[in-house]
Amino acid sequence: MVAVLLACILRARKPRPGNANRTVAVISHARDVPTRLASRPGILVDVSGRVRRPGVYSLPSGSRVLDAIERAGGLRADANLATLNRAAKVVDGQQIIVAPRQVRQLAGPSPSAAADGGVGSSGPVSINAADVAALDTLQGIGPITAQHIIDDRNHNGPFASIDDLDRVPGIGAATIDSIRTQVTL
Repeated sequence: MVAVLLACILRARKPRPGNANRTVAVISHARDVPTRLASRPGILVDVSGRVRRPGVYSLPSGSRVLDAIERAGGLRADANLATLNRAAKVVDGQQIIVAPRQVRQLAGPSPSAAADGGVGSSGPVSINAADVAALDTLQGIGPITAQHIIDDRNHNGPFASIDDLDRVPGIGAATIDSIRTQVTL
Protein backbone atom coordinates (compact mmCIF):
# COMPACT_ATOMS: atom_id res chain seq x y z
CA MET A 1 0.00 0.00 0.00
CA VAL A 2 2.79 2.44 0.90
CA ALA A 3 4.60 1.53 -2.32
CA VAL A 4 1.48 2.32 -4.39
CA LEU A 5 1.02 5.65 -2.63
CA LEU A 6 4.68 6.55 -3.14
CA ALA A 7 4.45 5.65 -6.84
CA CYS A 8 1.38 7.90 -7.25
CA ILE A 9 3.14 10.83 -5.59
CA LEU A 10 6.26 10.44 -7.73
CA ARG A 11 4.20 10.16 -10.90
CA ALA A 12 2.24 13.32 -10.04
CA ARG A 13 5.49 15.27 -9.58
CA LYS A 14 6.99 14.02 -12.85
CA PRO A 15 6.80 16.65 -15.63
CA ARG A 16 4.52 15.78 -18.50
CA PRO A 17 5.90 15.79 -22.06
CA GLY A 18 5.50 19.16 -23.75
CA ASN A 19 4.93 20.97 -20.45
CA ALA A 20 8.43 20.74 -19.04
CA ASN A 21 9.98 24.09 -18.21
CA ARG A 22 6.93 25.99 -19.51
CA THR A 23 6.05 29.11 -17.59
CA VAL A 24 2.72 30.76 -18.12
CA ALA A 25 2.80 34.49 -17.53
CA VAL A 26 -0.56 35.99 -16.76
CA ILE A 27 -0.60 39.74 -17.31
CA SER A 28 -2.69 42.09 -15.24
CA HIS A 29 -4.24 45.43 -16.15
CA ALA A 30 -1.53 47.43 -14.39
CA ARG A 31 1.08 47.89 -17.12
CA ASP A 32 1.90 44.22 -17.84
CA VAL A 33 2.70 43.22 -14.28
CA PRO A 34 2.93 39.48 -13.57
CA THR A 35 0.10 37.95 -11.55
CA ARG A 36 2.37 37.39 -8.57
CA LEU A 37 2.24 41.16 -7.97
CA ALA A 38 -1.33 41.72 -9.17
CA SER A 39 -2.71 39.10 -6.77
CA ARG A 40 -1.30 40.81 -3.69
CA PRO A 41 -3.68 42.79 -1.51
CA GLY A 42 -3.54 46.53 -1.92
CA ILE A 43 -2.73 48.50 -5.05
CA LEU A 44 -0.08 48.51 -7.76
CA VAL A 45 1.75 51.70 -8.66
CA ASP A 46 4.27 52.27 -11.47
CA VAL A 47 7.01 54.67 -10.33
CA SER A 48 9.43 55.99 -12.95
CA GLY A 49 11.66 58.92 -13.74
CA ARG A 50 14.14 60.38 -11.29
CA VAL A 51 13.90 57.68 -8.58
CA ARG A 52 16.61 55.21 -7.58
CA ARG A 53 14.75 51.99 -8.52
CA PRO A 54 11.95 52.61 -11.08
CA GLY A 55 9.41 49.82 -11.21
CA VAL A 56 5.97 48.54 -10.28
CA TYR A 57 5.32 48.29 -6.56
CA SER A 58 2.56 46.82 -4.44
CA LEU A 59 1.40 49.23 -1.73
CA PRO A 60 -1.32 49.09 0.91
CA SER A 61 -4.58 50.84 0.05
CA GLY A 62 -4.54 54.45 1.20
CA SER A 63 -0.83 54.91 0.41
CA ARG A 64 0.52 58.28 -0.68
CA VAL A 65 2.85 59.34 -3.50
CA LEU A 66 5.57 59.68 -0.85
CA ASP A 67 5.16 55.99 0.07
CA ALA A 68 5.50 54.95 -3.57
CA ILE A 69 8.64 57.03 -4.00
CA GLU A 70 10.16 55.52 -0.85
CA ARG A 71 9.44 51.99 -2.20
CA ALA A 72 11.27 53.00 -5.39
CA GLY A 73 14.39 53.81 -3.37
CA GLY A 74 13.77 57.52 -2.94
CA LEU A 75 14.33 60.52 -5.15
CA ARG A 76 17.50 61.16 -7.10
CA ALA A 77 19.36 64.40 -6.46
CA ASP A 78 18.08 65.97 -9.69
CA ALA A 79 14.39 65.22 -9.05
CA ASN A 80 11.95 68.12 -9.47
CA LEU A 81 9.87 68.24 -6.30
CA ALA A 82 7.71 71.07 -7.62
CA THR A 83 6.00 68.67 -10.04
CA LEU A 84 4.94 66.28 -7.27
CA ASN A 85 2.23 66.34 -4.68
CA ARG A 86 3.87 63.86 -2.32
CA ALA A 87 0.85 63.92 -0.02
CA ALA A 88 -1.63 62.81 -2.73
CA LYS A 89 -3.22 59.38 -2.34
CA VAL A 90 -2.35 56.87 -5.02
CA VAL A 91 -4.83 54.63 -6.80
CA ASP A 92 -4.46 51.18 -8.29
CA GLY A 93 -2.73 51.26 -11.66
CA GLN A 94 -1.44 54.82 -11.26
CA GLN A 95 1.82 55.86 -12.85
CA ILE A 96 3.97 58.35 -10.96
CA ILE A 97 6.62 60.05 -13.08
CA VAL A 98 9.25 62.04 -11.24
CA ALA A 99 10.50 64.71 -13.63
CA PRO A 100 14.08 65.98 -13.68
CA ARG A 101 14.84 69.44 -12.44
CA GLN A 102 14.91 71.89 -15.32
CA VAL A 103 17.76 74.31 -15.74
CA ARG A 104 16.31 77.79 -15.36
CA GLN A 105 17.75 80.87 -16.95
CA LEU A 106 18.91 83.49 -14.49
CA ALA A 107 17.83 86.37 -16.68
CA GLY A 108 14.18 87.37 -16.88
CA PRO A 109 12.00 86.66 -19.91
CA SER A 110 12.73 88.54 -23.09
CA PRO A 111 10.45 91.44 -24.10
CA SER A 112 9.03 89.28 -26.90
CA ALA A 113 8.09 86.61 -24.35
CA ALA A 114 5.70 88.98 -22.59
CA ALA A 115 4.17 89.97 -25.91
CA ASP A 116 3.55 86.44 -27.10
CA GLY A 117 1.82 85.26 -23.92
CA GLY A 118 4.64 83.91 -21.80
CA VAL A 119 6.78 81.71 -24.01
CA GLY A 120 10.29 82.65 -22.94
CA SER A 121 13.54 82.30 -24.79
CA SER A 122 13.86 78.83 -23.29
CA GLY A 123 10.87 77.70 -25.38
CA PRO A 124 7.43 76.26 -24.67
CA VAL A 125 6.36 75.16 -21.19
CA SER A 126 6.19 71.37 -20.66
CA ILE A 127 2.75 70.45 -19.30
CA ASN A 128 4.23 67.14 -18.10
CA ALA A 129 7.10 68.63 -16.11
CA ALA A 130 6.45 72.32 -15.37
CA ASP A 131 5.83 73.62 -11.87
CA VAL A 132 3.06 76.01 -10.82
CA ALA A 133 5.18 79.09 -11.51
CA ALA A 134 5.96 78.02 -15.09
CA LEU A 135 2.36 77.00 -15.84
CA ASP A 136 1.12 80.30 -14.37
CA THR A 137 2.98 82.16 -17.14
CA LEU A 138 0.61 80.69 -19.74
CA GLN A 139 -2.17 82.87 -21.13
CA GLY A 140 -5.43 82.10 -19.33
CA ILE A 141 -3.81 79.86 -16.70
CA GLY A 142 -3.62 81.19 -13.16
CA PRO A 143 -2.00 79.60 -10.11
CA ILE A 144 -5.12 77.61 -9.18
CA THR A 145 -5.55 76.13 -12.66
CA ALA A 146 -1.79 75.49 -12.78
CA GLN A 147 -2.11 73.47 -9.57
CA HIS A 148 -5.09 71.61 -11.11
CA ILE A 149 -2.85 70.65 -14.05
CA ILE A 150 -0.18 69.28 -11.69
CA ASP A 151 -2.77 67.45 -9.57
CA ASP A 152 -4.30 65.86 -12.68
CA ARG A 153 -0.84 64.90 -13.96
CA ASN A 154 0.05 63.30 -10.61
CA HIS A 155 -3.26 61.46 -10.39
CA ASN A 156 -3.79 60.36 -14.01
CA GLY A 157 -0.23 60.28 -15.34
CA PRO A 158 1.36 62.41 -18.01
CA PHE A 159 -0.60 64.10 -20.75
CA ALA A 160 -0.37 62.19 -24.04
CA SER A 161 -1.37 65.25 -26.07
CA ILE A 162 -2.06 68.94 -25.56
CA ASP A 163 -5.77 68.20 -26.05
CA ASP A 164 -5.68 66.04 -22.89
CA LEU A 165 -5.70 69.31 -20.93
CA ASP A 166 -9.49 69.28 -21.35
CA ARG A 167 -9.64 66.73 -18.52
CA VAL A 168 -8.40 69.45 -16.12
CA PRO A 169 -11.10 71.45 -14.31
CA GLY A 170 -11.17 75.05 -15.54
CA ILE A 171 -9.62 74.34 -18.93
CA GLY A 172 -11.77 74.20 -22.03
CA ALA A 173 -11.26 74.13 -25.78
CA ALA A 174 -10.79 77.92 -26.01
CA THR A 175 -8.01 77.92 -23.41
CA ILE A 176 -6.31 74.94 -25.05
CA ASP A 177 -6.38 76.72 -28.42
CA SER A 178 -4.95 79.91 -26.89
CA ILE A 179 -1.98 78.14 -25.27
CA ARG A 180 -1.33 75.45 -27.91
CA THR A 181 1.77 77.21 -29.27
CA GLN A 182 3.05 77.99 -25.76
CA VAL A 183 3.15 74.42 -24.45
CA THR A 184 4.79 71.11 -25.19
CA LEU A 185 4.61 67.64 -23.71
